[in-house]
Amino acid sequence: YIDNDEEGLDFAIIALTPYYRRLLEANGIAPFSEKTWENAPTRCDMYLLMGLPFEVNPDKYEPTKISVSSVILGFDRLDERPPEFRATIFPRFYGQLRPATLVNDIEGMSGGPIFGIAKGEDGNRRYWVVGVQSGWYRPNRTIVACPLPVMGALIEELLRDGEAEKSGGSVEKGVDSADE
Repeated sequence: YIDNDEEGLDFAIIALTPYYRRLLEANGIAPFSEKTWENAPTRCDMYLLMGLPFEVNPDKYEPTKISVSSVILGFDRLDERPPEFRATIFPRFYGQLRPATLVNDIEGMSGGPIFGIAKGEDGNRRYWVVGVQSGWYRPNRTIVACPLPVMGALIEELLRDGEAEKSGGSVEKGVDSADE
């Protein structure tokens, strides 16, 4: 996981064993890949946040009966960083929940995917995961997220670093020193 306020990063990844990867693939689940973030439009017609807010999922449950309710909320993307959020090293994604939403507080939705919906190259409406929600300023209903292209580039760098370490190479600032 990476949780660094100065850098503006707050996300986690889980490495899957080949067994779980095969199970996901057998059920038609596709992993995020370069295609996911490289082919997404820079602006979308609509944005949605999906998650499990505490407001509709109270922490009281019976050990033999557990249920959760997911929520999808529409919001408007903000072009500028709101003043209540400080500048960060990496770019972040900001949005403001629309007034008429199902919940008043999105606490508990951290880590939820942000979907962008727009027309694809074929003219049909498509959706892309464009970020992962990581912050919330309740007074003006502003959300902050890590954009998927930022996450993807960092994950690729971590994977390259891991491969270089396995092969005995050394990595400095994301560049294999053997290639310098």
